Formats: sequence, structure tokens, C-alpha cells
Amino acid sequence: MLPYAFRLIGLIRSAIQDRNAIGMIALHDLNLAARFADHLILIGQGRILAQGKPYDVLSDPMIASTYGVDVELSTGPRKDLLVHAYAS
Repeated sequence: MLPYAFRLIGLIRSAIQDRNAIGMIALHDLNLAARFADHLILIGQGRILAQGKPYDVLSDPMIASTYGVDVELSTGPRKDLLVHAYAS
């Protein structure tokens, strides 16, 4: 399933770039969001809790309280941001 998600989101991103448009997608998978988003908005209980570049939002302490996990970030072999989530 994950290769299909990568492919689908990649196609959506390409279509958005080809049209010089803005796109929004709701993701609950932190790694997919980190890999494909230029800008993240963290929403909890109907409010914006954090927003900005993926690294900044995913390293924000609000991630831990919103998702109920501890988060560590690293860089993968392709220089992409990887999110490691651990039960609090």
C-alpha cells in the first residue's frame, strides 16, 4: 500500500506544480507529510497549533501532545526527513 501512496501523492504534487497551483491534503501519516509537504499545518481540537516548514512543525513540542507520542527526526539516505514516533 505504501508504494501506491507515494505514487499517488507524487502524481498529485506534479499536477499541482504543472498548474502552478496550491494544493492541500489532510494526512495523518507524519512521514508522508514530511516527505511531500512544503508547508505543514498541525491542527488539534479545531485550532491551528503549529505551522511552517515540515522540520519546524514536526519538531514542535505540540506534535507530542497532539499525537500522544514522542517524536525524533532524522534525515534519510535521500536527504528526506524521517519521523520516528514512540509511545509516550
